[in-house]
Amino acid sequence: MNQSPGYLGEGSEGESHSLNDIHEQDEEQAFARQKVEEPTDIISVLIAHLTPFKDTSIIKDPQAESYLAACKVHATIPVSQLVHSFNMTSVTLRNRGLGHNGAIALAHVLKSNRTIQSLDLTGNAIGPAGGAAMGDMLTCNITIAELNLTDNLLGSHGGIAVAEGTLDNVSLKSLSVRSNRLSDGEARAFAKMLGTNRSLTTLDLGHNAIGNIGACEIGASISSNDAIKEINLEWNNIGIKGLTGFLMATKDSSSLSVVNISHNGLGETGGTPIQQFLAKNNSVATLGIANCRLTDGTLPMIVKAMDSTYTLRELDISGNQFTDAGIAQILKSLTSNNSLKKIDVSGMKMSATTRAVLKDIREEKSGVVIVE
Repeated sequence: MNQSPGYLGEGSEGESHSLNDIHEQDEEQAFARQKVEEPTDIISVLIAHLTPFKDTSIIKDPQAESYLAACKVHATIPVSQLVHSFNMTSVTLRNRGLGHNGAIALAHVLKSNRTIQSLDLTGNAIGPAGGAAMGDMLTCNITIAELNLTDNLLGSHGGIAVAEGTLDNVSLKSLSVRSNRLSDGEARAFAKMLGTNRSLTTLDLGHNAIGNIGACEIGASISSNDAIKEINLEWNNIGIKGLTGFLMATKDSSSLSVVNISHNGLGETGGTPIQQFLAKNNSVATLGIANCRLTDGTLPMIVKAMDSTYTLRELDISGNQFTDAGIAQILKSLTSNNSLKKIDVSGMKMSATTRAVLKDIREEKSGVVIVE
């Protein structure tokens, strides 16, 4: 009997049912393997659907796949280095043009990442939106201990978001948001964070536009924070009022060991707050007051401060407006100081006479490094 191409022959109906059952079982098993907790936000839904399915037994890096899918959702080109970095403890991604969409995609994966402990995103122009994504990430991530967001155009929105994200974070120890166009409003947000957070030990706010108000508020928060060890406020717009307020608020801190207020405006009356700060503080080992427009008029108080401290190990007074005689006075004061191990007096002219003093001091205090 001639058989049409679609004819299955005797018993074919039973075999067809059996094959259909097998296909249905395979589909159910595949679905069971893919079934995970349903995401609630639209971005996560899209990423979940775009992430290519593989049997979990052969997936090598689901975080990389999630990152690639997130990049697709946010229409950004994946950074190849990142694809292979999610299982590393330290990731450095400087000046790679990440942009705000790239930062958003990365932040999505970092929320659940449990391996990266140090992340450097310097110079990636992630902007306010990227800063907001990083701030949101910090509310979830529990492993990143060091985060560098230097030179990323965070602005007000991004800066405040990062500060708020750090508020209750218990893993982050070091945070840099230098060179991000932050002003007093953002400084207030970081001051609020310092009033609550007891895990962060290093905060770099350098090279921004923080003024007197921001400096005073940060100082006030540090006065009640026993965790912060290093604070950097160099290259801001802080004048004598703000610096005095900051130094007077932090002079009783028992945790601060490094303070950098260089490239701000202490001026002719800046010697007094420095002296009062060092006379009272018993923890600061490194103080940066370079390029603060200090003059010879401040020297009596500065020399007095150097004589009164027994914890200060490094002092940077480079680039100030001391005369040749003033520099000689500073160098001579080292003979009676037993704590300083390094002093930077570079960027100021010295005569042959003062250089002779420098030579004598180096011979007498061989354990002191003098940078000229």
